[in-house]
Amino acid sequence: ELLHDRTGSGLAKAFFNHPLIYGLYSGSYEPGRADRRPGWLERGRNLPSYIPANNFALALMDMAARGPRTDLVSSDPAGPPLSLATVRANVVNLDNPAVQRVLLAVIDSARGNLDTARANLEAWYDSGMDRIGGWYKRSTQWIILGIALFIVVAGNINTIVIAGYLYRNDAARAALVERAKATTGDAEYLTLTY
Repeated sequence: ELLHDRTGSGLAKAFFNHPLIYGLYSGSYEPGRADRRPGWLERGRNLPSYIPANNFALALMDMAARGPRTDLVSSDPAGPPLSLATVRANVVNLDNPAVQRVLLAVIDSARGNLDTARANLEAWYDSGMDRIGGWYKRSTQWIILGIALFIVVAGNINTIVIAGYLYRNDAARAALVERAKATTGDAEYLTLTY
């Protein structure tokens, strides 16, 4: 989503094959299906569970400056060093207008400072990850609700009926308190106030 590559066969594939990212997971990158959202129990295959923001920013700037492929030309030590000028001049290497525009905005707002540009790119990545974290939290809340409902229905647990019964039946309430005292061994811990 962040790299604007729904099929995962363009910039996303080059990104996951970049040496700064490729070392974070085992195996090789296999594009997913673009026609659906990730499922509730999606495993992510062999992709890294976390990519540091610094690795993301450096890999993306390196791909813009030296090209998306890792070969003898892009790995040549005699090539130009990574700088804002080389990133700007070669941003078309990404072949992705949306990400190219983000990089140009990052470069323009950095006012010539490579570290500021990297920090801005990291902030963009972090905001995208916050959005994904929110989606994950919403998904897990539904899963937890489903599990809780299953346990309540399967166990025939009705908290309101149990509380009402204990409120009206002094003997049952006293027996439950005695049993809890015996289990914990600490009478001061359990006090029932109404």
